[in-house]
Amino acid sequence: MVSSEPLLSRMRATAKLASDPISTVRTIVVDHWAIGPLVFRLNVSRFVMIRMAQDHVYEDPSWLSGDRLAAKLAVTRAPGARYASVRFVTGALDRVESRAAFLDLARGANVPMLVIYGDRTPPRSRAEMEALAGAPGVELKLLPHGKLLIHEEFPDAAVATIRSFLVLQFIDAFNRRARRAADVALRPHHARQVGPIGERRIVSSASPYRGGRVAPPAADPSQATGRVKGPDNQLHRASVLEVRIHLPPAVSLRTIGS
Repeated sequence: MVSSEPLLSRMRATAKLASDPISTVRTIVVDHWAIGPLVFRLNVSRFVMIRMAQDHVYEDPSWLSGDRLAAKLAVTRAPGARYASVRFVTGALDRVESRAAFLDLARGANVPMLVIYGDRTPPRSRAEMEALAGAPGVELKLLPHGKLLIHEEFPDAAVATIRSFLVLQFIDAFNRRARRAADVALRPHHARQVGPIGERRIVSSASPYRGGRVAPPAADPSQATGRVKGPDNQLHRASVLEVRIHLPPAVSLRTIGS
């Protein structure tokens, strides 16, 4: 069965162009078999590409030169490149038509998102990025340099920011799983009393660690991994108090309450 999604996408793009006469004319001209290639070539000439890059793409005016410029120009020389290019410029490839619809997509994503942008990002694009600040799960990171292609011009700063974001997401996910595991571990399974600790008595429970048995006492119980301990700082086969999870190196130790 052939998917109808490509056809629907073309229909949506056509309808969007129809609502914008100027964009429609541009698209018709560039799509034309005779004049389209010439018009497109003029708009992606070496002079225009350099001017565009200097205006709003790269902070350093000399960054796009030599092999970098040659690589960019090669993309525009690919067969059929003009069809996607004109639709990108006119907005026909956009999934939404307004900022409100764009923000609705972000709010409904329900995943952590990182937005990195430079201090010299063009005002219109910067406003769209900063509008995401109110969406749940979105973190904005403003870097002191860069325009639209900050990941190309300042890759080290971009990668460092992304790495920090991913590490924090990993730690948060690990801790959520650890909390769930701790909750399961501390649920009582055997309703028999094993003796008092202070003024309270503890109900025995099975532990999922080491085949359901509490591990032997360690020389320093606070350094134990996956052990259950009581307020007397001794290990017990019981549903008590706290579970300490030893995180990977370079990650802080976090205590999880029962």
